[in-house]
Amino acid sequence: MSITSALLDTLKITSERGRSYVWVPWSHADELHSYLRRCGYPSTLCLDPASREAQLELWPGVDPARVLDALDELRRNQPSTPTTLAV
Repeated sequence: MSITSALLDTLKITSERGRSYVWVPWSHADELHSYLRRCGYPSTLCLDPASREAQLELWPGVDPARVLDALDELRRNQPSTPTTLAV
């Protein structure tokens, strides 16, 4: 799988009933789930096959602002051309 910096710009975090979710591209959900876990931000991968939507539900105690920082770090380290994330 490859992921670009432009794709990372589309990620968003939402909150609902005290839970935080990172909406991620269906095709890169596994990669981003693994990346955040390696960074120490556990989450549950939630997939909706009917709509091909994916989100990561952040576990209790995981600070959404720190997750955004980790995703910004990933964005800064990505070249402008597609590359593969180390899993």
